[in-house]
Amino acid sequence: MSTEEIIVAPQAQEQSPIEVDTVDKVEHKIQIISNDGVTFNVDQSMAEMSETIRASLTGEESFIPLPNIDAATFIKVMAYLEHYSGKDDDFKDDDWDTTFLKMGHGDIIKKAREDGDDKTRRDHCLVMYNEVCGVILAANYLHIKRLLDVGCKKMAYWMRGRTPEEIFDFFGLAIEQFKPEEIENIRNETCWCEEKYERKPEDDE
Repeated sequence: MSTEEIIVAPQAQEQSPIEVDTVDKVEHKIQIISNDGVTFNVDQSMAEMSETIRASLTGEESFIPLPNIDAATFIKVMAYLEHYSGKDDDFKDDDWDTTFLKMGHGDIIKKAREDGDDKTRRDHCLVMYNEVCGVILAANYLHIKRLLDVGCKKMAYWMRGRTPEEIFDFFGLAIEQFKPEEIENIRNETCWCEEKYERKPEDDE
């Protein structure tokens, strides 16, 4: 499969990849290849925010395949790294994180809720959940602790106040595929989700 060279622009999760010529760039570039064959030319300093990529770089090595991450997900990861590039480890931008984790669906979901359009709202929420799950898995594989932490925190927020049965539905799982003792273990491990809390529609966003 042929590949195309792209570089992630600011707010890249909202944009399509663009072809560029990176020959004259000053900083050394790392070629990162997604599992669907897209090549990203990434500044080495930004790429090394991933512990996995940093550990993979030996000598003049500048070609890193990502067998577990597709291009659409990696674009979101790079947008996050770009925002935090050069910042101290303890730097936080909660408002930006909140917008980022809506994966570009926030305005549509909010309008659908205000209009009472439950189907549109639910459909976009499900897409958003799946995209955030993909980013969490990517952050875990790439060992990007900051991104992993905010993603897991958001997922925990979405599960707050749900019963185990509702959590199964949330993740699209059939409860019948689990043994009674497995369900009981899940119930014990997620009892914190059921603590007194009255969920509101906006909690799903």
